[in-house]
Amino acid sequence: DAGAIAGAVLVFRDETELRRKDAELQTFRAVVEASTDFIAFANPEGRPLYVNPAGLRLVGLASQEAACAVSVAAYYTRETREATMTSMLPVLRAGLPFQGEHVLRHFATGEAISVSQSAFPVSDKNGRLLVLATIVRDRRDQKRAEAERERLLADAQAARREADVQRAY
Repeated sequence: DAGAIAGAVLVFRDETELRRKDAELQTFRAVVEASTDFIAFANPEGRPLYVNPAGLRLVGLASQEAACAVSVAAYYTRETREATMTSMLPVLRAGLPFQGEHVLRHFATGEAISVSQSAFPVSDKNGRLLVLATIVRDRRDQKRAEAERERLLADAQAARREADVQRAY
């Protein structure tokens, strides 16, 4: 009989491992998106591929599209951009991590944002560079506290000097 079904082949596939990996990926994504630190990654040429919500807020960008429409260099202030890029990118492209203090810019206000940054290359199992990743922490509050501490110390020293002068008379 032409065209008659003579049999069927059934294929069963255990999707337990696939579901476990999908759940793990969802957890990683939730952690990155819940972080209060700026977490991002870019292609090896320096084009952003992802910036987490905290990163978007820190630099005043409204969306992933806006974050990915500019180069990594554009995230730094005009004054620090060249020095940052020439010191950081060669190290990352050589497969090494990079840490330092930098100054990002707020895209909407132009505010300079003092940050500590840890950047690192991410490679596949064959050593091929996949992305450049970064974790950035806002240091503005810490910088303000340091400045206030310095001011208070200077005030205390001035008061001590004045007290010493008063005692001398």
